[in-house]
Parts: sequence; structure tokens; C-alpha cells
Amino acid sequence: MDRNVLVAAVIGCVSLLYATVGQAGGTAFLAVMAFAAFPAVKMRATALFLNIVAAGYATWHVHCKTGLDRKMLLQITVPSLLAAFVGGLLKLDGRGILF
Repeated sequence: MDRNVLVAAVIGCVSLLYATVGQAGGTAFLAVMAFAAFPAVKMRATALFLNIVAAGYATWHVHCKTGLDRKMLLQITVPSLLAAFVGGLLKLDGRGILF
């Protein structure tokens, strides 16, 4: 079996498992691609894209089923995006956090 097909199948299974508990699964995507020895640059971009798709689908699904409160979603999303951006700026090494 082609490596890319196998990786896609494993990512699909991981997505399904994560979706059953309401998660997007970005960390699992990175782990699967790391074990498959994908180049680091492609891993980050692909995992980010897959995470956005999975989280977007989960949000849409909840909205369709329960009528998601948009005000509450905004109150959660804006601080989360800011915290994720700041977290993405951090660089870790053996001694601690570097900016």
C-alpha cells in the first residue's frame, strides 16, 4: 500500500475518533505525519489545515443541531485565537522559553 494512502487512512481514523469526543485532533495529525517522516514544513501547514477543517465542521455540526449561541462563540473564539497566536510565537529549547 502506498505510504500516502496509509497516512490518509490513519488520519481519517484519528479524525473520526477525535470527533466523537468533540475535538479537532491537531496533535494527532502531527504525530501521524511525524511517524510517517513527512517534512516538517509540510507537517505544520497540513496539520493546521486539517485542524481548521475538523474544528470548523464540528462547530457547524453543533450549530445545526443545537443552535449555537454566536455571542458565546465569539467570547470563546477571540481569546483563544489571541492565545494561540502568542503560543505560536514561543520557541522552546532545553533551557526554557525564548521569544
